Amino acid sequence: MLPGLGLTLALTLSACAPYTRPDPPGFIGALLDRAPPPVVVRSNGPYPGPIAEPVSPIMTQQVADAVVAAPMSSSLSPEARMSMAEASMRAAAAPTGTTILWTTADGSGSVVPARDVYRSHRGEICRDLRQQVQTSQGPAMQQITLCRADRGDNLVLWLPGSPD
Repeated sequence: MLPGLGLTLALTLSACAPYTRPDPPGFIGALLDRAPPPVVVRSNGPYPGPIAEPVSPIMTQQVADAVVAAPMSSSLSPEARMSMAEASMRAAAAPTGTTILWTTADGSGSVVPARDVYRSHRGEICRDLRQQVQTSQGPAMQQITLCRADRGDNLVLWLPGSPD
């Protein structure tokens, strides 16, 4: 018989044995094997403030006003402009033809990426979007070009740019 064959056979057969749970710890084991106390997280990473501290919004009202096409912004409330701007940011990253809906108390609408992402003549990464709105004054549609703006710290916004 080969010297390693016996060991290989023994290991193979032992792998087929059913798994059994170890016995619970005895009195001394229960004293020594206690679970750690619960931990309360009060801060996160290099930021020293508490996690529940209010965070400034990523998109300000000024950015929202710039992202909404000019002819439509005058007929929308600040809340509606913010909703349309957020939908435009999501649409800029969505597949072409995907409809992103938004709704507020005084209006509703959608944003649809009109064409694929492209690099402009100025070297910016841009996307053409169709913004549609339905208000009490009636429907309106406008096309706008948004270009990717990296603000650092993994913050990327799509801001108005010049169409090619």
